[in-house]
Amino acid sequence: MSENFNQQTFALPPDLSAAVEAALDDWDAKDKVRRLWARDASLWTNSDEGKWLGWLSIVDEQQRSIRRFPNFSLEVKDAGFSHVLLLGMGGSSLCPEVMSKSFGKIEGFPELHILDSTDPAQIRTLENKIDPANTLFIVSSKSGSTLEPNIFKQYFFERVRQVVGDDEVGNRFVAITDPGSRLRQEAENDRFRKIFLGVPSIGGRYSALSDFGLAPAAAMGVDVAKFLDRTHEMVKACGADVSARNNPGVILGALLGVAHNQERDKITIVASPGIHDLGAWLEQLLAESTGKNGKGLVPVDREPPTSPEGYGGRYLQAYRIGCAESDFAFGQIATGAVTPAAWWLDVETGNSWSSSDRVLNQAAIDGAADRLKFRSGAAVGVYSYARAWNQITSGPGFAPASASGSWVAGDCTTFSTGLLAWLRQSGNTSSGADADYAC
Repeated sequence: MSENFNQQTFALPPDLSAAVEAALDDWDAKDKVRRLWARDASLWTNSDEGKWLGWLSIVDEQQRSIRRFPNFSLEVKDAGFSHVLLLGMGGSSLCPEVMSKSFGKIEGFPELHILDSTDPAQIRTLENKIDPANTLFIVSSKSGSTLEPNIFKQYFFERVRQVVGDDEVGNRFVAITDPGSRLRQEAENDRFRKIFLGVPSIGGRYSALSDFGLAPAAAMGVDVAKFLDRTHEMVKACGADVSARNNPGVILGALLGVAHNQERDKITIVASPGIHDLGAWLEQLLAESTGKNGKGLVPVDREPPTSPEGYGGRYLQAYRIGCAESDFAFGQIATGAVTPAAWWLDVETGNSWSSSDRVLNQAAIDGAADRLKFRSGAAVGVYSYARAWNQITSGPGFAPASASGSWVAGDCTTFSTGLLAWLRQSGNTSSGADADYAC
């Protein structure tokens, strides 16, 4: 393994260790590493899985055409844009968001913002941060027919057109889409500055190293060539010629898969401070990729660090209680064929909460929010007020990861979870209903 890598280490209880060893032996005995790189669908269900493994070879493909990324980066810098606003939705937007939060604003380059929500308050907040005439808009949609990015494009294209005129508006827009999509045709008709093409064999949540991740990274000033060089080292370490026992990717997969099969299906993500926001992306990647046919891993981001024993037992039970409550709510609306635009978790003191261990309350809220986000994909918000939230969760420092960026009903001035406050709750009216006012 490359000297640039940190050593991969893990400690397992005896029963789990023996099962992981057996899994790795099986991978070596049946030549599964080579078969994976050969895109052998029999490793899964032997249907169409081989058609969706373009991410295996994407690093080599990107390095062969590497000059286009620094060229684009320099073009954006020379144009003097102050901001870049990516308009997208779903998995393909998560890597740019992690890049933006991890690297921050790079000197001499525009600041990257992400819009992947139809919440009016979020759109308005982002719009107030940018100068439309001095912003580069990146419309990101693999299919080119996803409703939300198309709506975003129409809205901001008209806003920019009103400021800079018909001849210049297209020069403020870039498209990232798959070949032959409707977005590509529209971008050509509207004379976009540039069109980047994705790889049809790479799904949205695996698209970080395709143009969906690297074009926004280049726009914000990331050294994409260096980024890919480091990535290529890990690709080699996980290559077809590396045995399962020496292959960090296969070892990690064996750990997760065997643990799941032994009913250890909750993954706690504790990321280093410099990549703190990576967990939100991994959460979606793991949950959506493994959550099939009633099975799957349950990732939890930003869980407070504790001993290994602390992540199971009562905490896991509380998390699962939250999941069960959301499953019940989801079942209630599913019978009526209702598609919610957003979910609200009503967190108030009249419910059943632990008075001695507020971490358990946090776990239940996390479970409820994660489950709703995973099952429906809709926005998840918290409906509470400062006194109740502090009493139940120990204060404003806690916010469920799946509700990040969603609206929060509470006291606009003193109730702060780090989420965007949309409503102020003033308590019960004479009719017994809560009275809410816009912040």
